[in-house]
Amino acid sequence: MASGDRPAVLPPSRTGSRRRPPRRVRLRPRSPALRTAVAGYWERRDLPADPDLVVAGPGSKSLLFAVLLAIGGDVIVPVPSWVSYAAQARLVGARPIPVPILPGQGGVPDPARLREAVADARRPGNVLGR
Repeated sequence: MASGDRPAVLPPSRTGSRRRPPRRVRLRPRSPALRTAVAGYWERRDLPADPDLVVAGPGSKSLLFAVLLAIGGDVIVPVPSWVSYAAQARLVGARPIPVPILPGQGGVPDPARLREAVADARRPGNVLGR
């Protein structure tokens, strides 16, 4: 599922560059260095983050799918959104609840529509959506 998230690396013959490509540092998702770096990113923006609570993965689609499997319940999906979000929800038996994003809202759903969607969402142990 995450193969679309991998960067494409073109050989120098395709880019016209004779420079050596930059050295890649491979950090594994469980790497303490990676989790500390991510926490530091948020801390520099005045948002405290505990490296032990950081979850890393190969891309957003696979991470969101893992969250769906772990938590369950309905999923609020902004419209427009990436094509796989509603499909992933259906794959795990969740109901995608579309929330339109109107032009001129900067990609942010209207708070009233978002509140309605949350009220309509079913969560495990909350069959009435309350």
